[in-house]
Amino acid sequence: SQLLQAKVIQWAVESLRQKMFRCHGAIYWQLNDVWPGISWSAIDYDFGLKALHFESMRFCSPILVSFHHDGKKLLANVSNIRDEGIEVRLHLSLISFQGEVLREEEVVASVEKGSSIDVIGWENPFEERKDCFAYAVLKDMNGTFLSENFSYPSNSKDLLYPKAVIKIHFLDDKHIELSSSCFVRGVQLEVHDNDNPPSDNFFNLLPGNKKCVSYLRPVHAEKLDISCLNDVV
Repeated sequence: SQLLQAKVIQWAVESLRQKMFRCHGAIYWQLNDVWPGISWSAIDYDFGLKALHFESMRFCSPILVSFHHDGKKLLANVSNIRDEGIEVRLHLSLISFQGEVLREEEVVASVEKGSSIDVIGWENPFEERKDCFAYAVLKDMNGTFLSENFSYPSNSKDLLYPKAVIKIHFLDDKHIELSSSCFVRGVQLEVHDNDNPPSDNFFNLLPGNKKCVSYLRPVHAEKLDISCLNDVV
C-alpha cells in the first residue's frame, strides 16, 4: 500500500514537471498525520518515514529524469527547475530481471532553466516481455549522478519477478551494503526505531550493483528486517 501511494504521487508530480511552461509548481498533500489513520501522509503518526517520503526525495530532484508514454513509444524526459541551464548525459537501458542488457542508448542534451524536454524515445521497447525493465540514469558532464528512474512493461501483479536473494554486508555499525544478482524492487529496511531512519529506503536493487545505506545511530543485524515487492508478488 505504501509503494502504491508513493507511485501515484510520483506519477502525478512527474507528469506536471514534464509539462513545464504549462505548469510551474506542485505541492503534494500531505506531509504528516496528527492521529492514526489511513491517509495521504508521507510521515505516519509515530514519525515513521513512509515510502512516499523517500520517493519525494527522488521526484523533487532539481534535475529529474522521468518516463511517459506517447502511444506505444516510451519517452525519457529531463526537467530542470534550477535557475540555470545544464548539459547532461542520459543513459537508457532495457535490462532483464536477471541482469542481461537487452538494449541501451546514451544521449547528451542541453536543458534550459525552468524547462523540460524529451531526450530519448523508444518504440514499443518491452514488446510482450514481462521480465524486464527500462532504466534511465542521468549524470552531468563531469559524471556526477543527478537522477535515475524506472519503467515497467506492466503492473506489478503481472510481472515475472525473480525470487529475491539479497546479500547484506555491514561495513560498520551505521553503514550497510546491499546487493543482488537479480533485480529487486521496493526494498524496505526496518529496524523498528523511527528515531533512527535509513538514508534511503523503498529503493530498487539493480542486478550486480551495490547500494550503501547509512543510519544516524548503530544498527544491530538481529533487529534489521528486510522485505521487497518480489517476495510479496
